[in-house]
Amino acid sequence: MPLRPAHMPVRTCVGCRRRAFAADLLRIVARQGDEHRACLVPDPRRVLPGRGAWLHPTAQCLDKAVKRRALGKALRRPGNVDTTELDRYVRDSPPPTGGRRPTSMIGPRGSATGSDEP
Repeated sequence: MPLRPAHMPVRTCVGCRRRAFAADLLRIVARQGDEHRACLVPDPRRVLPGRGAWLHPTAQCLDKAVKRRALGKALRRPGNVDTTELDRYVRDSPPPTGGRRPTSMIGPRGSATGSDEP
């Protein structure tokens, strides 16, 4: 059974609620929009200040997160949030692989697997 390297942080996608390596997820932060409405922006370089949420950069995970209102909850922003910029980024960008084989999910013991099975 392959072990996960100690230097690979694991995060949970707010859309599908699956654990994955942070390198395979997109970090999202909230910025102040107009009229006290938070605007969600992608942070692919992971350098913007503030609380972040993590999302697989796919339209399916974004749609699930929006439907469940998980983005505002994860970022601790009350009310509706503007996902226009985030939606444009996810739908127009090819999925990043970081120059390596993407890992779809992390297994229960930290091993990289392609299914929900342990």
